[in-house]
Amino acid sequence: MNAIPVQFLPLTDFISRNAQWYPEKTAVIFESRRLTWREFNKRINRIANRLKQTGLSKGDRVAILSPNRLEYPEIMFGALKAGAVVVPVSTMLQKETVLLELKDADPGAIFSDYSLLSLIDGCKKTSNRFVLEGRKDGWIPYEDIHRDGSEAEPESHFSGADFYNIIYSSGTTGTPKGIVHTTGGYLTGVALANKWIFDMKEDDVFWCAADIGWVT
Repeated sequence: MNAIPVQFLPLTDFISRNAQWYPEKTAVIFESRRLTWREFNKRINRIANRLKQTGLSKGDRVAILSPNRLEYPEIMFGALKAGAVVVPVSTMLQKETVLLELKDADPGAIFSDYSLLSLIDGCKKTSNRFVLEGRKDGWIPYEDIHRDGSEAEPESHFSGADFYNIIYSSGTTGTPKGIVHTTGGYLTGVALANKWIFDMKEDDVFWCAADIGWVT
């Protein structure tokens, strides 16, 4: 049987293209806040460029510890555009487990909600630590990225085998273990789910009530 060559289109390219094709169409809604595809893409690019400027290399990990909020998806996709692997950390974990997961993932950058900073005290130090809202010594205010960051499309190269995220198991039978999802596998799952399970149409709104980091 002959293999059929397929051109891989990275997940982040879909966002960039939507920003060109549907610039004024709503991309994300959180409570009373909304972002158009143009705004969403610009904010993602600022994060990606800032991470690349800090020396983050392809395959490095970026950890996120935050409840659902508008900034969560833009951090996820910003990390991906920078070539990084997203490591979502559940906000329901005990501090001991949070530190265990961070030690195992060894992230090159961490984004944390201000209210959850105490869970990270004691983890390996990195100079790339960003706090969402508020200010904390040793942490870079998240707003600084959007005040000074470049909105240009970052240069990046992906294949379907590149890592998309690492999600840790619950650890009910032992130490939590990192489960890797590739970009190609993730996109295949999303495409099939949207078509055969959700039957999504162009003007539908997808409501995510679960922890964003666990929606794989």
